[in-house]
Amino acid sequence: MEFVIAAVVGIILIATAVFLYFNYADRTLDLLGAPLDWSDFATFFGGILGPVVMWVLLFLLIYTLRQQRRDMLQITREIRSQEMLRNLSQYQNELTHLLHREFAVDPARRVELADMIDGTFAFPKNADSYFKSSVEKLLRVAANYCEFIGAYRNELHENVLFDLHVKNARHLVGNLDKYKEYLSPIARQGLLFCKTNLEDKNGGTTASVVPR
Repeated sequence: MEFVIAAVVGIILIATAVFLYFNYADRTLDLLGAPLDWSDFATFFGGILGPVVMWVLLFLLIYTLRQQRRDMLQITREIRSQEMLRNLSQYQNELTHLLHREFAVDPARRVELADMIDGTFAFPKNADSYFKSSVEKLLRVAANYCEFIGAYRNELHENVLFDLHVKNARHLVGNLDKYKEYLSPIARQGLLFCKTNLEDKNGGTTASVVPR
């Protein structure tokens, strides 16, 4: 758009210079006349054209610098977005690892924590210490995961991968919320922290990161 404006303004200035020359500076120019007439016209026209060309070049330089600045800002935003997504993926991978932990439901069967949380197998009411510690660690990681989702929402709200992270986090938190009466106070606090960040409409965080 800036280039078009510069070109239009340049054409207008050149046309104005020609108009002023023929109507005010010299009305005697004959296209078939003496070379001196053409020399006078060229001198007048060159004096006007030089500043116009310099003005157009300056305008184009400013346009180029602005375009480069926009490109750099776009590249910076892309790099920042990729870094944010990598952070979220790290937490998601850790959550996946925890959800794949297996626990004995009877002497002949072991099931993954994910199957218990999804409701495929019953959630143990009298769980052992290993199961409880695994669930609490899952909530701590999930709390940090949700905290970063809340912090990144403003910048990544139109990103498809970010939407998938939000969907996965809400699915996990929704399933865990069904068993909150079986969770320890610390685990329930982590669950509440997750729900708060996932429901934050302003894209910010509402509490500090839960220690890992």
